[in-house]
Amino acid sequence: MERLFLPFSRGPVRPSQQGLGLGLLIAPEVARAHGGTLDVAPSAEETRFTFRMPLVHDLMAGAETRSAG
Repeated sequence: MERLFLPFSRGPVRPSQQGLGLGLLIAPEVARAHGGTLDVAPSAEETRFTFRMPLVHDLMAGAETRSAG
């Protein structure tokens, strides 16, 4: 599981599968840069990725609070 977020890490590759193995390295940084998170929940049947981003009005409310203070 810890290999998922390493650069150039890929699972079993199929001939039709493309990519460099950088998606999960970049995704958490994108989420954090926008005030969000990327969570991983593995199980025996599947691995679930949850990418959460704040709503636009939540971001705007935070900006108004910072500029008023």
